[in-house]
Amino acid sequence: MGIIVDFIAYITSFCLGLCDWLGASVLRNDLFFTDPHFDELRALKCEELMLSDIPFNHASFWTSVNVSRRHELEGVSNGLAYAVFELSGPSPAASVLQFDESSVFRAQIVVPGTCSDAEDLGDLEVLSLLCKPILQVAILLPATGDVGFGTRRKELAIPLCTHVSNAAFTACVMLQAPFYGQRRPKMWKGKTSLPTVDALFAQSTGIVVEARMLAAMCMDLLGMRRVAFAGSSYGGAMATLAGLTYHRNAGVCSRCGCDSPMVPFTSHKSVLSTGVDWSVQDRANLLKMLSPMSVFALLEFANSRKTRRVGIFLDARHDHFVLKEPAEALVRGFSMAENSVVLDRLQLIGGHGTALFGYFSSHKTFISSIRRVLECIE
Repeated sequence: MGIIVDFIAYITSFCLGLCDWLGASVLRNDLFFTDPHFDELRALKCEELMLSDIPFNHASFWTSVNVSRRHELEGVSNGLAYAVFELSGPSPAASVLQFDESSVFRAQIVVPGTCSDAEDLGDLEVLSLLCKPILQVAILLPATGDVGFGTRRKELAIPLCTHVSNAAFTACVMLQAPFYGQRRPKMWKGKTSLPTVDALFAQSTGIVVEARMLAAMCMDLLGMRRVAFAGSSYGGAMATLAGLTYHRNAGVCSRCGCDSPMVPFTSHKSVLSTGVDWSVQDRANLLKMLSPMSVFALLEFANSRKTRRVGIFLDARHDHFVLKEPAEALVRGFSMAENSVVLDRLQLIGGHGTALFGYFSSHKTFISSIRRVLECIE
């Protein structure tokens, strides 16, 4: 009987995984890397930023950042109220993001609780007040194509914030990726594709250094004690890079992430490769250009941090975007960093799409994994 059940589960997962290829038609409508030009100087600057300590200016941070409360997004879930604030300000990666729109970081923070006496307080004062009892924060990073905040806020942030884990409240910060939404240069076509390979370097650098900045904000200015970086797909890779290079102990939770964006873009077997303009790009050259973005390239810097990290990694059983080898390489790279412990590896039913859209309790498994990571940070 058990063999039959396992066989049915395998066939179901296999068939769901084939749905990943439906995304190929969408990718072809908004191709990546349509410009063969590669700015080597920009790529080198990205590496320098990723592998450096960018000072966090405690004294002037709030004077340069705009905080606005989004009353229309607030509500009650699981019997607990939550508040939503939007943050924007100068990006620490502005030098490589280049465009004015992209050089302003944008994020939302969801916190449990409400403030009934807020009429006489500014939005920053209300945020600081609500954060006083909060001990931990999850930094939720965007996947490829995750243009705004809505999906992460609804499916991940609100459930995390309205659940008390081991008597600890959790806040969630969602970062908008450079070159998405309001941060997309007006001259660019499409919604999510990137015209050049060095733009992918800049986007990744922006996500990682901004995520580290937001984590420092939560810990140094809002008084939180534990931080975990979490994300799905591309966001899972970025969460791992941010966790490895953060200057304090941290947690990492990746769902369907890989060791580097280079493999999904360059592998014949990955759906994501169908989104590349191969009329102007060469696979071998693209692989060479993207190689410095691997988690393995960050290990020396990660080891210099002398920090402790814990991680949980979730993979889809029949993923046609992130294949088995790069998914395993992400876990191997993380575990190779000193004082990094893989708490668990979990397998989700279906493919990349079914995992990211939350089918078969994927969201619940991801949320519980983020909670577990936060609880295990020393």
